[in-house]
Amino acid sequence: MLNGREQVSTSDNRGVEFDQYPAELLSAAVVYKTPDATLIGQGLTGTVDLRTIRPLDIKERILSVNGFYEFNEDSSLNPDQPRAGFRASAIYADKFLDNTLGFSLGIAHQSTPTQSERFNAWGFPNVEGDLDVNGTQPFVIGGAKPFAQSNDLNRFGVIGTIQYQPSDSFSTSLDFNYSHFDETQSLRGIELPLYWSAAQLQPGFTEVDGLITEGVFTDVKGVMRNDRNDRNADLFGAGWNMRAQITDQWSVETDLSYSRADRKDSLIETISGTGPAGEGITDTLGFSIQDNGVVRFDSSIDYSDPSLFFLTDPQGWGAGAQPNPLTQAGFINAPDTDDELTHLRFSAERAGYIGPISAITFGVDLSRRDKERAISQTFLVPAGGATALPIPQEAILDKSTSLEFIGIDGHLSLIRCFSSTMAF
Repeated sequence: MLNGREQVSTSDNRGVEFDQYPAELLSAAVVYKTPDATLIGQGLTGTVDLRTIRPLDIKERILSVNGFYEFNEDSSLNPDQPRAGFRASAIYADKFLDNTLGFSLGIAHQSTPTQSERFNAWGFPNVEGDLDVNGTQPFVIGGAKPFAQSNDLNRFGVIGTIQYQPSDSFSTSLDFNYSHFDETQSLRGIELPLYWSAAQLQPGFTEVDGLITEGVFTDVKGVMRNDRNDRNADLFGAGWNMRAQITDQWSVETDLSYSRADRKDSLIETISGTGPAGEGITDTLGFSIQDNGVVRFDSSIDYSDPSLFFLTDPQGWGAGAQPNPLTQAGFINAPDTDDELTHLRFSAERAGYIGPISAITFGVDLSRRDKERAISQTFLVPAGGATALPIPQEAILDKSTSLEFIGIDGHLSLIRCFSSTMAF
C-alpha cells in the first residue's frame, strides 16, 4: 500500500514491485503482520504500507538535493550497455497560511547499470562404459550454459502531497505519484552441449573423487545466444482524503483513490551457429573445473569471427517452429500488462469507552480492479524456407562480448536490426 491505499502492480500478479517507488521520496514503511479490519487489501503473509512526507507534520521547511555517481569495477560485459550510472533526487516541503496548508514535492531519477557473469551446468551424468579405480562410473559435465548479462535500469519518479487543515476538527489531503520505469537487458553466451549430445569425451581425462575435472570433448556444436529484453512501465496514482470531527465522540473519514500501471515487455532471443543441425564445423573443446565450480574452456573456434556463423538452429531444438518447421533461429515474447484500481472508503468512528471497548469503527469499502495480460509470441525463422542465413553486417557490433570468465575471449555481439532477412 501507499499511504494506506492498495496499489496496482507492474507484475503479472498482485505482488507490488518495490522498485516502482523511489526510496529517496519515502519517509517510512509500516509493516502489518497480523490482520486488521481497516485494511481491506491485506496480504496473506503481511502488508507493507509505504508512507510519504506529511508536510503539516514537519517542523521546518525541507529542501534536500542528492546526487550519486555509480560505476562497476569491471567494464561493461556487453559492449552496447553502459558501465556507469547515477542517482539524483530533490525534495521540497513547506507549510503556509499559519501552518494550515502544507505542500511537498519529490523528484528522483536514476540510471543504474549492473553486470553479471552467469554459469550453469546442465548436470553431471555418469560416463557409460568407463570405470574408475573404485569400479564405479565417474561423473562428467553434461553441458554448460554460460552468459554475460548487462542490465541498465532507468527510473524517473515524482511524488507529491497537498495537505490542508484549517482547524483541529477538519483536514483534507491530496496525494499523487508517478513513475516511469525503463530497463534494458543484454544477455549473450554460448550453450555448449557436451556429454548429453553428440560430442565425444576423449580418453586421457583427469578424475578426482569420482568426478572428471579435466578433459577434452570433440564434435561440440555450440548454440550462440544474443538476447535482448526491454521492459517499459508507467505507474500513476492519486488519492484524496477527508477527515472531520463531528462531535466530541463522532468522526468521519472519506478516502477516494485511483491507480494504474501499464507495462510492455519485448524479449527477443536470437540463435546462431556454424550451421544447421548436422552441418557446419564443430569445436574441439578442452575443459577444466575451477575451485569455484565454474568450468573454463579451451576452444579451437573463434566465437567472435562473424565469417564462421549463421542465423540458424545449430542443434535442431526448434523443430516445430512455423512457418519453417525445420529451423527456429530465435523467439519473440512480447507480453503487455495493464492494471487499474479504483477505490472508495467511507468510515465513521465513535470514541468513548463502552465497557472494555475504547472506540468502534465501521464503514463501507468499495473497489474495482481490472488486470489484463496479453501475450504475443512468435518464432524467428529464416525467410524463404532457408535453414541458415548469413548474419547481416549491420547487425554486428564492432566489439565482441567477453566470456573470459569461462576461458573464451570473445562472443559475436549482434543487435536487433535484421528483421528484413528473417520471417516473423
